[in-house]
Amino acid sequence: MDGAGNRETDKAGVREFELAREPRSVRVLNDTLEHWLTARGVPEAVLRAVQVCCDEILANATHHAAGSRDPIRVRVELRADHVWARFVYRAQDFDPHRQRPPNMHTPVSLRDVGGLGIHLLKSLTDRLDYRYRDGHHCLDFEKRYPS
Repeated sequence: MDGAGNRETDKAGVREFELAREPRSVRVLNDTLEHWLTARGVPEAVLRAVQVCCDEILANATHHAAGSRDPIRVRVELRADHVWARFVYRAQDFDPHRQRPPNMHTPVSLRDVGGLGIHLLKSLTDRLDYRYRDGHHCLDFEKRYPS
């Protein structure tokens, strides 16, 4: 565990993290994933997409779950043809699949706030699943390797 209250475990092909709800956790996770996935030959484009998704999910868990100090649990698995990740954290129910797509034709300065992160996640992943269970968000994503 580092000084920020982050803890990580390492098993063959699996990394598990318990991250503090603070902005620094984004860097901790992404730096670790960069070294781990690069060392295992994950293509850079896949690595970068995974990092952007992790950044967005952690930012939402940190900024939109006001009052919760529970850690964010993350499991990342390196599978034969894709990277799979699961994020579990306590927060009020917010299903990203129920959100309308953002209006990409209106200038940013005239759009409603929000929605772009969900759009980004859907654009960068090959599968995005969400469940709300016992007061916890459970968000999974998959990023496949190019054929």
